[in-house]
Amino acid sequence: MEEKNNEEAVRELFERIKKTTQAFNDKYNGNIVFEDDKLVAESVIHADFDIRLRVLFLKEQELIAINSALGFNVPGEKSEAFAKWLVKYNFDTFFHGVYDYGMDRGTAVFRVSIPCPGLKFDEDDLTRELDYVLRVVHTTAPKLYKASEEAEEEEYEEDDGEDVSNQTSYVDGSPLKTAEKLIEEINSLEGAAQFKKMCNRIYKVAPVIRNNGAMKSIEFQNFLLSIDNGYGLSAQIDYLSDLLRALDLFTINVNHSHIEIKLTRETTPTTRTIDEMIAYLRTADYTNSLLCIDISDFTSNAGKIELKRLLAELPSYQSDYVFVFRVPYLEPAVLEDIRKTLADVLFISTVATPPFTMEELKGIAKYTLKCSGYELSDDAWKIFESRIGEEKSDGKFWGIRSVNNVCYEMMWMKCEMLSTYDGEDYEAEGVNPKLIDARDIEGLSKTFGKHVDNGFDELNDMVGMEAISERIREIVSQVALAVKSSSAERPCIHMRFAGSPGTGKTTVARILGRIFRENGILRNGYFFEYTARDLVGAYVGQTAPKTAAICRDAYGSVLFIDEAYALYSGTEDSKDYGSEALTTLIAEMENHRDDMVVIMAGYTDEMAELMKGNTGLRSRMPYLIEFPNYTKEQLTQIYMKFARKNFACSPDLEGEVSKYFASLSDAYLKSKEFANARFARNLYERTWSKAALRCSLNGFEEITLTREDFICASNEKEFSEKLMQTRTIGFN
Repeated sequence: MEEKNNEEAVRELFERIKKTTQAFNDKYNGNIVFEDDKLVAESVIHADFDIRLRVLFLKEQELIAINSALGFNVPGEKSEAFAKWLVKYNFDTFFHGVYDYGMDRGTAVFRVSIPCPGLKFDEDDLTRELDYVLRVVHTTAPKLYKASEEAEEEEYEEDDGEDVSNQTSYVDGSPLKTAEKLIEEINSLEGAAQFKKMCNRIYKVAPVIRNNGAMKSIEFQNFLLSIDNGYGLSAQIDYLSDLLRALDLFTINVNHSHIEIKLTRETTPTTRTIDEMIAYLRTADYTNSLLCIDISDFTSNAGKIELKRLLAELPSYQSDYVFVFRVPYLEPAVLEDIRKTLADVLFISTVATPPFTMEELKGIAKYTLKCSGYELSDDAWKIFESRIGEEKSDGKFWGIRSVNNVCYEMMWMKCEMLSTYDGEDYEAEGVNPKLIDARDIEGLSKTFGKHVDNGFDELNDMVGMEAISERIREIVSQVALAVKSSSAERPCIHMRFAGSPGTGKTTVARILGRIFRENGILRNGYFFEYTARDLVGAYVGQTAPKTAAICRDAYGSVLFIDEAYALYSGTEDSKDYGSEALTTLIAEMENHRDDMVVIMAGYTDEMAELMKGNTGLRSRMPYLIEFPNYTKEQLTQIYMKFARKNFACSPDLEGEVSKYFASLSDAYLKSKEFANARFARNLYERTWSKAALRCSLNGFEEITLTREDFICASNEKEFSEKLMQTRTIGFN
């Protein structure tokens, strides 16, 4: 009697599943076949419902994709029963994955077991659970079903408009994030305000799109991301693809959710030309992805014309890809022109991500450290800021990557400190192994806390800086008085440093930042050094935001621009990016005159030409400090100062050094080829190299610089005045 009741219950359930499967096939032109033969007796005996779904497939990759979405791996060419990869879903349902399949038949059978002790089940729960299986299989490998466009726009009628944004899917045995979780993570990102806004807009409108048959409004939507290298491009693409997948707005291949390709005019191993990109689309192995195309090289007017040939091809692939176009962070007007070019063919949404502020960089560092259980003390953050300033000062800052590397270095330094204790004795001394303080990372920044003397003492210690030091004292006294006085207007203190290479311009500018901080003129006093070409972008519209970002980093500090005259060409060329950089720089100098000191440096004549060509610049840089070439006696002092700072010196060394510099002609010392103190330092380092080799060969542990070491070094060709003069004549 019990068996009869069980059998009736099982048949009733199977009939419901069959109807559900058929309804799904009718909607999506599917080929899912529910097999109920031989299952009744098995289900009665084991008191669970064993469902087998037979589906047709086109490629083995699609089968692998389905298994990944359900939480399984496919071992080898022939599948087995996947009981050992059981993954538990809602309502205690287990998916065994592929039960049997053969490439010759082109079919796969998925086995689903639903344990129901005593054959008690909730029909609504079971229907929803089966519906979930069908939807995962369908959305993961859409080519299996050749669904009609009309069916793709409608919701499966058994869904009753249910919001699927928080249903759980699996890939590689791990649960995919729900839309709710993704939005939470996106909103916690540092910076990226426009990207957050766009994702929240998509999240909010998704149910309306699904319930109102407007799927093509997202299927045909593409994106233009304006973002610099190192500022989260890959993360944004990942989040966007995951969000579209989680919201059921676009079928995403979970194993190849996005592809990044840089478009160039010439073929390289890591890029594609327009012709190669078109060929790739026609023969691609993977579809159903976000395809990110870097079009940075095609932002000029000529480039946009070339790009239209590729754009004409893209509408044919809208059902296969969401296209994401990437350009650097550009000024709004230029970015809008690019959007219009793309919008001639495609539906485009634009998202611009500006470079991170220092506070945002600190937020990224806090997150990176927190992921490993670490945190920084308040005094340690000051060292972190100093190190980030050093990373930025050479123009080679890589955003998130650079910040993460600094975090890893701090963690390493903390562990090195802990290793000095015997075992875990540091706990007995109250040392927190996860709190990084200033003592742990003293060597992180080359400049932080390294100066014992005040700025003026260090300036006075430099050779030949008496007149310059006095001039800077006058400037500082005037500005400091204005800062303290409520009635006096604070003067503009941007400066011009004019002189030959190696005359101390960079060193003085670095010390000047400290002097201004010590006297309350600048709040930070950090030093940011760039050349003129560092301010200029590589693409149309990139220069202004690049220059503005450099200035923003230098707020509260000194921005030193070497070879500044290179920004002025003296022509009316519309592609004169240097002029664009100057225009932006002047605006920043005016708007932040109380919180930033810009120092432009270069040869005297060229700096005069720069000021002559831009009267607005001259009026904003009232202070001119000229750095004369060093005399022969001063060059000797500089050399000996380097030598005595680090090594013992023989009594006859200084005489030989003085003799060498005295032999240099005045014409050579005044020439542009002569590098002044830099020349003296290079000669000292070459002498040190000779002495180190000599001491090593003779087994001496300590190095002493001798007259003979100096003679060997000065005889090398780069220190021969005759050769230098010959080279100069040759160029003339």
